Amino acid sequence: MNGTTTLLLLMTLQWGAGVAAREKFAGTWHCGKPEQLHAIPAPDRLNHSFSVCKLLRTALKPDQIAGLRPTSDERTRSSDALGDREHFRTWK
Repeated sequence: MNGTTTLLLLMTLQWGAGVAAREKFAGTWHCGKPEQLHAIPAPDRLNHSFSVCKLLRTALKPDQIAGLRPTSDERTRSSDALGDREHFRTWK
């Protein structure tokens, strides 16, 4: 095989493995108000700030993963706010 054929074969196998590994979760969670909110104003632009907070979630209709059903969860969220827009990421 030449290099191009090998590369195409590897890309196809990698894509197929990614599609096969996906699962759908259909749980419903209630997120409370953020706890321990820490905000830092950024001096580069008007109304710009960074923040980090802790969120507690309660399962209303929990997902079943490996036979287990979680009842509550704790997440950490960081956000970048500019005016009335906010971009955030959440981690477990």
